[in-house]
Amino acid sequence: MNRLPKFPVLLCGLLVAAAMPAVAQPLQESQQEQTEVTVAHSDNRQVHQARGLIFETPTGFSEVQALKNDTVGVVSDDRRITVRVLPLTPDTLSFLNMEDAELINYVKYFFLGINSPSTNYPQRRFFERPVTGELQIQRNQSGFITTEIYLVPLAAGHKVAIAFEADDQLPISEVEETINTVAQSLREDPEVLEKRMKKLKKQK
Repeated sequence: MNRLPKFPVLLCGLLVAAAMPAVAQPLQESQQEQTEVTVAHSDNRQVHQARGLIFETPTGFSEVQALKNDTVGVVSDDRRITVRVLPLTPDTLSFLNMEDAELINYVKYFFLGINSPSTNYPQRRFFERPVTGELQIQRNQSGFITTEIYLVPLAAGHKVAIAFEADDQLPISEVEETINTVAQSLREDPEVLEKRMKKLKKQK
């Protein structure tokens, strides 16, 4: 079943690149946060921990792993759904000095390999707050991939970019279950959050 209509892909990579820094900056706050990649199992869900974040998925996903372009995330066993997370530290955000609309384009181009404008702007709730994202549709060898991308504010000036990539032939209910499970369960690792707040307090 097709999840969404197949919009034409418009190439605009040169325009995006011209408006952004040429070199993507490191996004990890510390080596310790880079190596926090664990997974546990609970009732019909998997609990994942990575780079200062904790989130859940339905069962049938991999452990947290390194993915392309400095992202990390989890992949469904049939490899038809991928959840990517990309932490953005205050230092990185200060260096880039971008509004959220520019920042999400930066993430799309340099870290997700997407160089087309969005045609749809879905809204999800993270941390009990509405967040408007972008929907992208890309062609691959077997058909189309839909990607929802969100820029989620965190504590202490941090943000995280989250991308949900799904085969467009999957039932919408399966895709929605994955996205809603991640969005509703996303939280900051208490130990990492405590360290960030202490660092922020010292800087004031």
